[in-house]
Amino acid sequence: MAKSKYISFTAARLRKLTPGDTIQTYKDINKRGFQVRVHPSGKVTFEVYRKPRGSYAPVRVRIGYFPDMKLADASDRADEINALLNQGINPNQRAREIREQDAAENMTLAQGFERYIKAKQLSPATLNNYTRAIDRDMQDWKPKPLMGITREMVLTRYTEIEEAHGKTPAQRMAQTLRAVWNFCNDMADDGGMPYGICPVQILNKQRKAWSRTDSRARRIREEELPAWFEAVRAEGGKAGTYLEFLMLTGCRRREATSLRWEQIDFNKGTLTFLRTKNGTDHTLPMTKRVRELFKTRRKEDPHSTGPFRLDDPRKAIIRVMKASGTEFSSHDLRRSFTSLADLSGAGQYAIKAILNHATGNDVTGAHYAKYDDPRDLLAPLQKIEDYILSKAKAHDVEVLRVVK
Repeated sequence: MAKSKYISFTAARLRKLTPGDTIQTYKDINKRGFQVRVHPSGKVTFEVYRKPRGSYAPVRVRIGYFPDMKLADASDRADEINALLNQGINPNQRAREIREQDAAENMTLAQGFERYIKAKQLSPATLNNYTRAIDRDMQDWKPKPLMGITREMVLTRYTEIEEAHGKTPAQRMAQTLRAVWNFCNDMADDGGMPYGICPVQILNKQRKAWSRTDSRARRIREEELPAWFEAVRAEGGKAGTYLEFLMLTGCRRREATSLRWEQIDFNKGTLTFLRTKNGTDHTLPMTKRVRELFKTRRKEDPHSTGPFRLDDPRKAIIRVMKASGTEFSSHDLRRSFTSLADLSGAGQYAIKAILNHATGNDVTGAHYAKYDDPRDLLAPLQKIEDYILSKAKAHDVEVLRVVK
């Protein structure tokens, strides 16, 4: 590395500097840290190079290019930089903070949301929920600067949504805004909070426990099964077999609707749900009635990519609720399966394995009562199915006919 040379800076002297094979550095003997660097290309750069007060490492602060920038102007700027360095302030860091602050002041909610969804690996369901909250509940905020969304605005909007549509959409709005806001803060290079405290914090004071979701315990009970199965079988088709499949397997609704025929192996008698909620694939054995449901769907719709490719089963659910007199949702069927499985005597560890629930800190479940082979689950799963179907025909044997 070439040794720096000390000269007295004048415009005439700087014009005479010639480039070499490497960068050459010339320091001004009259001003501390002020120097020029002559690059092999002939470009001449003004800069200050010295340690901030209290620091052991020097910093390089670029000022401009000669002769585009006059020497007098570069010298004045060097004085300003030296004043900051004398205070222990890194001018580069200060400039970065100013740029980040400018970016923060101009970042809109829409831009912040785009950055968030590009950086995060969100599940389709989460992305759909967040997009709905942004496009429906915060549509008028999208072009606003993120920092222009105040606590009062959040509190007012939360109350409006809660009164008009219920607590869940209001929660989703606040959770989406909080996720985007915190993400933008986390992206700050210096680890600071350029966007400040998220205005959703106001809900912690004014709407205590706003983010808490009431425990849901609705399920179809044994005495309701005959009427429910009769209504489901009367519905028939894709929606009817879908609802019965949920009741007999306890799977999640998206696991059922995303199931494709290549995930169903009739020879091995298995079905596999891909990328489930806990991030793993989950294989179950095929019980007798489930096999019949698959065969029925294959016969009814031979060109479909999967047995239950439904966009929205809610209309069918409403029809079944009216016909059976029993209110339920798709996820209620998972709870119903779990309760009925317990009553069948299938065993808690088998039920956990069927539902693909983590064993957590349960040593017995994690190391001893393991079901690594799907075939081990056939007996308990068939036991559960037989129990559910037996209760369903308690008042009407004809309910259990196979859908043609």
